[in-house]
Amino acid sequence: MRKFLSLIFALFVTLPFCTKCYAIEVDSLGDEVRHVVRQSVPANIEILDGSIQSGAAGDLEYLDQKVVLLKSGVSDAGKNCVRLEALFTGVPKTRIQSATFRLGTVNAGSLTYTISLFDWNSNSYIEHNLTGAISSKGLNEINLINWSDCHIDDSANVKVEVTISAESPFELSLDQMQLLLLCEESVQNVEVRNYTVENAQIEQGTTAAGTTAKNLKDRDGASFQVKSSNKKAAWTTTVPLYYEKNDVQTLYRKYV
Repeated sequence: MRKFLSLIFALFVTLPFCTKCYAIEVDSLGDEVRHVVRQSVPANIEILDGSIQSGAAGDLEYLDQKVVLLKSGVSDAGKNCVRLEALFTGVPKTRIQSATFRLGTVNAGSLTYTISLFDWNSNSYIEHNLTGAISSKGLNEINLINWSDCHIDDSANVKVEVTISAESPFELSLDQMQLLLLCEESVQNVEVRNYTVENAQIEQGTTAAGTTAKNLKDRDGASFQVKSSNKKAAWTTTVPLYYEKNDVQTLYRKYV
């Protein structure tokens, strides 16, 4: 189950400010088993039919309007489509209960999808979902039926083939692509995780020239500067935790 933490900062003076990290302390559950959603983003995208007009795999981690713009081509079967292969790395192999493929779209029209997973044993793709409709704007969460360990190789890689098609030529903006795996994990110790912030939406005030929310990611001297409006500056950011709510013991926010 996905859990999202939305943190709102408000400043009443005009200051440069910089958020550095979020540490999530997860409650120890002794020797019990918990379910955790592990998320992976593509390390690489290869276009098999169609073309990329702009953007790259690194733009697909967040729903932040940083998009990969795709333009359809014509397949060998004469269909107007975009067909791509996404490589996911570092995927856990054991005790996976289910798998979901997430696709965030911005300007989808009357488009359909087909999802296939690579079988490393047979060295071929296996279709995992019948054709479905792409959401016109928002998230498409596609359950990958018949998930098996054969879809993860010994180097923890997963390959997903996505085909998006339509009756006429089209362009499509992808805003997010993730592989979400529901795993069983034995819990014996408290676990601490850090999350950095690199995107923000201004609610009040204006961003100073030459500064960007990406400056929040590292403690490198670069700051995210917001000029106040009516004596107030405020911005929001969303940090996905992917933990069961009851497993989160402490939230620690640090900014400098």
